[in-house]
Amino acid sequence: PQPPLAPMGPPPPHAAGWVPPSSDPSRSAERAVDGNTIISQYLQQHFSTEAHTFAGAGKAVADTALSGMIRYPQRIAARLADKAAALGIPTGRALDIGCAVGGTCFELARHCEEVIGLDQSAAIIGAANRLRTSGTMELFCPDEGELTTTIKAVVDPTVDRAKVSFKQMDAMCLSPALGEFDLVVVSNLLEALISPGSCLGRLAGRQGVVKVGGLVLVASTYDWDARLTPQDLWLGGRRDAAGEQLRSREGLAKAMGKCFELTHEENMPQVCRINARKYEVVVTNVTIWRRTE
Repeated sequence: PQPPLAPMGPPPPHAAGWVPPSSDPSRSAERAVDGNTIISQYLQQHFSTEAHTFAGAGKAVADTALSGMIRYPQRIAARLADKAAALGIPTGRALDIGCAVGGTCFELARHCEEVIGLDQSAAIIGAANRLRTSGTMELFCPDEGELTTTIKAVVDPTVDRAKVSFKQMDAMCLSPALGEFDLVVVSNLLEALISPGSCLGRLAGRQGVVKVGGLVLVASTYDWDARLTPQDLWLGGRRDAAGEQLRSREGLAKAMGKCFELTHEENMPQVCRINARKYEVVVTNVTIWRRTE
């Protein structure tokens, strides 16, 4: 699951006189703490090793299925690359919409010549660029109470980080200047958007970011929250005017439309460390679609 979006401060002018919270100087210390916590959560999800993730539980967890559930971002990248290879699809350019600190992007760089990661948060993009530049970044892992352990997130040195770039961009307003991509990832993002359909609508069409013949991996927990997404814009998880149940997986297929055909689907578990002895397991619905027109 994605941690809450980090604060960002887009430059003025702002629509309708809106002033982003990040421009309030009285909250700067609070924002710094929150931002560092969120970035550490992302770094842990993307780069923590089995030893770091389960340090407090040791062998009690190492011998269970949980040990195979870490590094979800790398696993979805590998799944998408494997599907492209099986279908004979080129892997020149890849795009990760909602990339966070770049775990999926760096993994895709093993297979692609160019990888672009997008995120709306300036703070998170800054962390991703630090990893691109140095290959490592410190993070703190909660242990118990106020105690933490400081470890390093490390990008595998066999990855060519120069293939990867990061840009701050709104997933619901993708720039046409991005062009087209052979592979696109939209993972655990839809449920955090005001209008998930706006993001999905940019995958195809005259200026679609997925090339005809290319692949897009769309993954979601369908964990909708009316505080983030108006209920009438949820892909599912609600009832229609007639009282009939609307399921998110069916809503996703409808939103993908006739331009895409489903090539792969699975439910992929992931484990996230809450503290040294507490973990969260989430099962994400992972789908891979091929653009046909």
